Amino acid sequence: MIATFHCLLQRMFLVCVFVPFVWVTTAFAQTPIDAPEDQFWVTDQAGVLGIAAVKSLTDNAKAFEAQTTNQVVVVTVNSLAGWTVERYGRWLGNTWGIGQADQDNGVVLLVAPNDRRVRIEVGRGLERTLTDKTAQSIIDHEILPRFRDDDLQGGIVAGHQAILQALGGEYREPTDWESFLFLLLLPFFAIGRFFGFGGGFIGGGGSFGGGGASGSW
Repeated sequence: MIATFHCLLQRMFLVCVFVPFVWVTTAFAQTPIDAPEDQFWVTDQAGVLGIAAVKSLTDNAKAFEAQTTNQVVVVTVNSLAGWTVERYGRWLGNTWGIGQADQDNGVVLLVAPNDRRVRIEVGRGLERTLTDKTAQSIIDHEILPRFRDDDLQGGIVAGHQAILQALGGEYREPTDWESFLFLLLLPFFAIGRFFGFGGGFIGGGGSFGGGGASGSW
């Protein structure tokens, strides 16, 4: 009887340890179908950004990292491949190692136009600076209003700028009146165009634990 009980305990122990290990290993080994392979400050797989916007975003991201060591990366994808935008953003941040390994100070602005989903994925080391609440505010006030007006580029540029401001302690949530005025004038806004190309970047090994916010339009 005692031997049978010990055998049962051993089996239960193996199940409790081995199954989660296999699940975690499999989850991290999976790669979304058609995931971007090249790493850039701005990886526009979905083709929604003009040359001028890519250059501006890249220059701003490079300058910001030089000042703070924080890495803020923009990625648009053709499809989430059946994944949730939260899972995709976390996978992307961890796989690319965005941010520094000793600080986990990376941020991913992920946009999936065909799935109509957007995600701000925040590295572990920045979760107290770029909180879930602030990330959600940026999505709700800076990104989604432009996306809903079919201005994907404008939403990405505005969202990226707001993320940099939030990390620098300069972002504030717009008042209801400011939001209404913006929506009223949105059709008249236009983004200037310049020329240039974005360069690649090398992630420093930062990790992500699921902090951030998401939205749809």
